[in-house]
Parts: sequence; structure tokens; C-alpha cells
Amino acid sequence: MDRINQKVILAIRTIKGSIPGYESFGSDFSSIKFKDENFTTKIRNTISLALKDLIDLEEISLESVEVSDDRATQIQIVYKNLTTLQTQTINI
Repeated sequence: MDRINQKVILAIRTIKGSIPGYESFGSDFSSIKFKDENFTTKIRNTISLALKDLIDLEEISLESVEVSDDRATQIQIVYKNLTTLQTQTINI
């Protein structure tokens, strides 16, 4: 697996604040307590913030974040790896 793709997965799967000395790294889905009218926006913002460093370094571009409206929420993240120019999808 490409190192950029590994960084994306790590940023999404790491709980924000769980790495001593690098508390801003990761995602904070735990701050989203319940589904309301802003649920999808909160998810998209959480993903964007988790990937901000990679976006700012121009290693990736975030193409889309889709959130299902089912009881068991599914999130699909589509991004372009700017080093390989390949589009990747992560489902969480």
C-alpha cells in the first residue's frame, strides 16, 4: 500500500488526542453524539479536519464524503492521491 494511502487511513482511524505530543492528529467522531439535522455536516467536517494536514501538504484532495441515512451509518470517503493521481475510496 502506498504511503499516502496509509497516512489517510491512519488519520481517519486514529482517535484524536490518543498520541502523546501530537494531540491534534486523528479524527474525533466521539464528539458527534446523535443524529440531528447537522449530522452529515458534522461528519464531513470531522473527516476534513482529520485530513487537513495531508490536504494542506497537497498529498491528497478530498473529492467527496457520503453519509448514509440508515440506522447503521456508513461513511464513504473518496480522495485523490496526488502523488499517484489515483482516486481511492475508504468505507467506514
